[in-house]
Amino acid sequence: MTLQYIKRCGDSFIACAAQGIKGEVGLESAKDRRTLFNYCFYGSVKITEPFGNSIKTIDGKKGQLVDVKEFLGKTVVYEFLEDTHTFGFNLGRDSKDDWSGKLIEKNVGLQVTKKSILVCLDGSPIVNGKTLSRYDYDELLTTKSYDIDLKTDGVLALFTVV
Repeated sequence: MTLQYIKRCGDSFIACAAQGIKGEVGLESAKDRRTLFNYCFYGSVKITEPFGNSIKTIDGKKGQLVDVKEFLGKTVVYEFLEDTHTFGFNLGRDSKDDWSGKLIEKNVGLQVTKKSILVCLDGSPIVNGKTLSRYDYDELLTTKSYDIDLKTDGVLALFTVV
């Protein structure tokens, strides 16, 4: 991979981002593989376990949050099909939690009932009057409600402990 970024975000999760050039191939060892979800800003990347049958293609044109839990704790190979930029939501080092993930697709009033994290993936959505930028995140409180305005370009991901 041309560029890779990893940041521990409190005790709950680790965020990663990778940028690759078309044709590049990367390897991630089983001991480091903690990614639960991927989002592709642009481009596309194929992920597979060596000698396995499962292949996932993450495509930026689709604007989807992709569940990649099947590769958790396994050695994986990446092949960048185009110039690509991706985001990964990863388990914290000592975490055994299972998480669900979804994109927030419309302006809503949000109330969470379990441990949840909101991550801005793109644009400048507004949450409770605060304008967010890419990679801003917050651990949400069950005692608080959140007014979300995606504006025209906001992409927010909500991750919740199952």
